[in-house]
Amino acid sequence: MTYSLIEFFGEIMREQIAPFFKKHGYKKRNLNFYKVENGLTFLFNFQKGAVNSTDYVSFYINCGIYCNEFESIVGEEILPNPKEYDCLFRERTEQITKSGNQQFEITESSEAGKSKVSGEILTECEKVIEFFEPVKTIDDLVKLSIERHTYFYEKVFKYLGIKKDFAEVETFFQKFGEIFKDDDRYLFFEARLNDILTANGVEPMKFKAAIREQQF
Repeated sequence: MTYSLIEFFGEIMREQIAPFFKKHGYKKRNLNFYKVENGLTFLFNFQKGAVNSTDYVSFYINCGIYCNEFESIVGEEILPNPKEYDCLFRERTEQITKSGNQQFEITESSEAGKSKVSGEILTECEKVIEFFEPVKTIDDLVKLSIERHTYFYEKVFKYLGIKKDFAEVETFFQKFGEIFKDDDRYLFFEARLNDILTANGVEPMKFKAAIREQQF
């Protein structure tokens, strides 16, 4: 039987991917799989490529962790059905697994092709689920976000300032200094982060990386 590869992708999702995530406690919503545990929402999103057709299908796998309590503390609206791009921690699976699978492709509708693609997907997602395993609390999520340099860094600084977690504030602040030490914008970031900290009762800081550069 000849398949449209878009239909073939749907078959792989129904027969292989959905049962895998169900086994791990995830529910399906469109091309998203999510699990709520300990107040955290763990997400996987299958993002279709821009040039899919009947004879070629590509997609990416994005993942993330969302936390209602964190969003409430920093004064954000709590989303009942958060998307991957709403998550405090968000990355493509390849960034976690280092597998090199930035994009998955389906180019043939055969049992061998199905086995190959589903095997690659399940291996990738299994590794990410293992990576998620230590994240049990809001503070675990914040520490992971600091470690992985979250996109929502301003919200993390606001959270740490509100919680008066001075040790983590210092750690995250200096991490930014190291990241941007060779960037002309480091003084902008230093000022922006201090605006957030002082608004939440934390004393201003200086990037140690910037101080070292000025000494030479």
